[in-house]
Amino acid sequence: MSEKGLIMVWYYHLPSISTNSEIKDLIRISLKPLLSSHRKYSKPVTLAITGSLLNRITEIDHETISLIESLISKELLELASTFYYEIFPPVVPYKFLKAHLEKDLSFKKELFGIRPSTFYPPNFSWVSILNELLPDLGIKNVILDEGHLKACFKIQMWKWEVSRIDEMKSILVDTYLDKKELHRIYTYKTQGDKRLRLFFRDFEVVKNLSFGNSGLFHKPFEWDGLKNYVSQVFSQLKQGDFITLADDGDRINPISLFNYSNFLRYFDKTAFFTPSLIDYNQIHTHKINYLPSYSIASLRNFWLKDLDSIHYLNLLNELYTLSIHRSESIDPVIDEIMELQDVYFLFWKTLGRKKYYMEKLYKILKLHSLHRSVFEQH
Repeated sequence: MSEKGLIMVWYYHLPSISTNSEIKDLIRISLKPLLSSHRKYSKPVTLAITGSLLNRITEIDHETISLIESLISKELLELASTFYYEIFPPVVPYKFLKAHLEKDLSFKKELFGIRPSTFYPPNFSWVSILNELLPDLGIKNVILDEGHLKACFKIQMWKWEVSRIDEMKSILVDTYLDKKELHRIYTYKTQGDKRLRLFFRDFEVVKNLSFGNSGLFHKPFEWDGLKNYVSQVFSQLKQGDFITLADDGDRINPISLFNYSNFLRYFDKTAFFTPSLIDYNQIHTHKINYLPSYSIASLRNFWLKDLDSIHYLNLLNELYTLSIHRSESIDPVIDEIMELQDVYFLFWKTLGRKKYYMEKLYKILKLHSLHRSVFEQH
């Protein structure tokens, strides 16, 4: 098999407040049809599903768990690690970042007997401590966004203000990036001489095939356009080149399933890979010296721009302080705090369902405020 082709990674998460019916709908409409298509046409795929959602599925649909297990055994599915809940890493303390990773990895190892070696950061949000932490946890491969690669090679420019010499301006300037560079595999080396292999998704391919409801997967009457587009993209690949298509799994649904299934069936001579199926002895990887923190689409501004989010994060910070100074009383609720770190509260600004998180947060704060009062009295 030629070492070039396509890597498809589909991400799934639902928050803990989702009902069993909502999870069943996701399984019926998207997850199970997607997995069944890959089984039918024997095309490998990478599944990045949060541990919290996977845990709910084990309680609801054993058939889907068996399907995942079967695909893993046939090397048609690589199960990737994510955070246990969908979190925004820049606002989560290191202790909890590690806890999310460890819980996700250990749960998937317990469930399927295989510890994931590929990591998918939800929303492609990244903090640079992951450069060192992930390899120490056994992660070898990471799926990242195209914009992250561009950020790695930006040039920093600075100048002193003419009118005020005590003030300096600094900007990052884009450097030219050939489109073909997106299809290379990159390597990041840690201080402990461990390595991460980095795969950057080609957002143009994502946009043309799966993104939103306008990609070619969603246009069942435009099969010829899809076939011609993919043929043209694949024809440009050279040895060691891989196109990474990474997107939310619910892009595959009753509307897109027809074209997606034809896509898997038609391109039978095209190499479909997962990161673990690549023979790295046959290709050359390119070095990245530093992988900076990153977020797509100014998510930082979106998560943190409203008073409700700022207030919520401040309350969480009080819990973190308790976890540092009174670990004997806060450790039993670390799992509950991890649930509160889900981005659901930050994402929805006025939705009534989000009150679940505030009510739970208040309950924990109230409990440990009582503990603190008793402690201070003595």
